[in-house]
Amino acid sequence: VTGVHVDDGATHDGDVTFTGASYNVTWDKSANDFIWGDNAQADFGDGKDLRIYHDGSNSYIQQNGTGDLIIYGTGETLATFADDGAVTLYHNNTSRLNTTSYGVHVTGDVYLDDSEYLQLGAAQDLFLGHDATNSHIANATGELRIRANTLNLKNYDDDETFITCVDDGAVSLYHN
Repeated sequence: VTGVHVDDGATHDGDVTFTGASYNVTWDKSANDFIWGDNAQADFGDGKDLRIYHDGSNSYIQQNGTGDLIIYGTGETLATFADDGAVTLYHNNTSRLNTTSYGVHVTGDVYLDDSEYLQLGAAQDLFLGHDATNSHIANATGELRIRANTLNLKNYDDDETFITCVDDGAVSLYHN
């Protein structure tokens, strides 16, 4: 059907294709599908506030209205996207990762598998990690500086001290 106006109450029993300048939208009755051709856009809202389309290579969801783009699962928020603002990812309806003007903010723990390393610096000069047997802190450039008023190097159980360094005071080495 091309350029057809259907009055209220009219029915059609079969496939219907709506053609535009170069984009088609088809109702395929047998598949129970509404099929949007490449570059055909589905607009929602009085001001076309939400647009969904595919250009043949990429798929797009475009939020043009006021407010945020919010993606829900079964009764809970999965993600929110704010224009000129944060992207927030949720777990069990609780915010866990937010983009900020200075980078990212993580609520909770960050877990890496064995032999995966947290790498810092433009050239990844500093890394922290674990290889299933040993833990590593490595610095590939300059000094590794640890700053504190008092520095204690202790065992894992926190019941024995190896080294204590006190600001403007003593450096003590311990044995047993």
